Amino acid sequence: MGADVQPAESAAGSRKKAPGTVIPMCPLRPEDYCSQCQAYATGPQDCGLVYMVLHDPELREMYKEQLARYREAGRQWNQSHRAAGKTEALDVMEGQDT
Repeated sequence: MGADVQPAESAAGSRKKAPGTVIPMCPLRPEDYCSQCQAYATGPQDCGLVYMVLHDPELREMYKEQLARYREAGRQWNQSHRAAGKTEALDVMEGQDT
């Protein structure tokens, strides 16, 4: 055998995700990766739940409202934590001066 040839078991066991591989995000749960919660789904593109929510007018409207509330809450959370972080950083710096 040449140096390039590997047994089938070791070649299959050593597979890893290629660098730069994109992990899809769930469109229904912002900030969560697609967990493939449907047994047959390979990502959001063939998820029955995503299809149902995004293609039903009433569900889509509810989804838009929830997403807007989520984004607004996230903005408020980020702004408050940024302000708190700056205050904490100033407190730490003041403590170092003494």
